[in-house]
Formats: sequence, structure tokens, C-alpha cells
Amino acid sequence: MKSCLSPKFQVYLVEDSALIRERLLTRLAALPLVHVVGFATTVREAIEGIDGHTPDAVILDLKLTDGTGLTVLKHLKEHLPGVLVIVLTNYAVPYIQDICMKGGAAFFLDKTAELGRLLEIVQTLSTQQKTIDS
Repeated sequence: MKSCLSPKFQVYLVEDSALIRERLLTRLAALPLVHVVGFATTVREAIEGIDGHTPDAVILDLKLTDGTGLTVLKHLKEHLPGVLVIVLTNYAVPYIQDICMKGGAAFFLDKTAELGRLLEIVQTLSTQQKTIDS
């Protein structure tokens, strides 16, 4: 998935909350081996943006203004199965987690309690990729 132009771990953010989106963009930008290649606030924007950038990972909110992140997850599983998906949601209940994990998500995190864990996961993935690319 890695672009020849960027040795950094490329992340695409799908989040409709401006407050959380800006907080995540700021914190992701502080990770030295991570590059946020874009963000979206709707299902349509997400699919178009991800297809245009082919990131290494997508951080995906489930509740979006024009639909559900499950639509994006399904698209990724069908068209870009190599893209790692980290679901970040306020709806962190077991049956939704099960749907997401069966749908292709690699991680399922509670937005209210696991933002720090999200950053740790992205940092670890970026470090692992740097080692693989070296």
C-alpha cells in the first residue's frame, strides 16, 4: 500500500464530529512516522477519499451524517481488503463490535474511553511498517 512518495504510515480519518476530528488530526500529526492523507465526514466523501489515497489504515466512525460507517467498511472489504480498519465509535457494544470485526475491522475502540489506545495502535503499526520497509 505504501506510496513511493511517502515512507510514512498513511492514515485516512472518517469522523463527522468537528471537535473529535480536529483533536485526532492534531494528535496523529504529532506521531513522527504517521501521515494523515485525508479525512471525510460522510460515507460518500469517505469512499471517494479512501479510493483516491489508498491509505495503510482508516480510522472509521460508525455514525456519519449521511449513513453508517458499515457501508464504508463493506466497501473497503470488497475493494481494498489490504487497508487496515480501526473502528472508533460511541456505540461500543458487543453486537456492533461483532458486526464490525466480521465485516473486516482489525480493531474496535470506544470513542469515549480509548482515544489514547487508538494513538498507541497507530504508533505501533507505523513503527512496524517502518521496520518492514527498511
